[in-house]
Amino acid sequence: MNSLGKTAMLCSRITHFVVALGLLVFASLNAEAQARVSLSELPNAPSQGVGTGSSALTSLQIKPTDINVRDLAIESYKPPRTIDRQFVALNALQVLAAIADAETTLNCVSSPHCSEVNPILGSHPTRGRMYALAVPLTALSVFVSYHYKRKSPTKGWWKVYPLTLSAIHTFGAVNNLAAAHN
Repeated sequence: MNSLGKTAMLCSRITHFVVALGLLVFASLNAEAQARVSLSELPNAPSQGVGTGSSALTSLQIKPTDINVRDLAIESYKPPRTIDRQFVALNALQVLAAIADAETTLNCVSSPHCSEVNPILGSHPTRGRMYALAVPLTALSVFVSYHYKRKSPTKGWWKVYPLTLSAIHTFGAVNNLAAAHN
């Protein structure tokens, strides 16, 4: 097998690994969301059809002294948490993909036949220049996803930014690995 075939196989394996990792994170977060119990499934929830009419009230035999004010209180609304497992997992995936992209770029440009195509970084960027640009941009993307999740926590639009940047950085890392092994 020639070096191009080995490079294509390596890129394919890395892509499959990243896709499998993303699916695993998505499946675990989806299973967590499905595991939440609704109020009707609770054991003390009122059921339909059981004890209707006045016979239900007499069969319970509740005395006025048995009722506590705390039993009658309505729980206050608690808004969904902004920083939860899904938020941390998606943004951690984005940060790891950005680090992988930066490190594979630095590894590739150390050889004479590779060069960076980003004009802001130059053809042979240093580690300091690479991270001086990558860290603030990654922090900005985490802030933007936080802002959109806080603004509308029930909608999933905040996921678009970390997922898109994770895919772009993963593609860049795989491309850098392929270019370094040519």
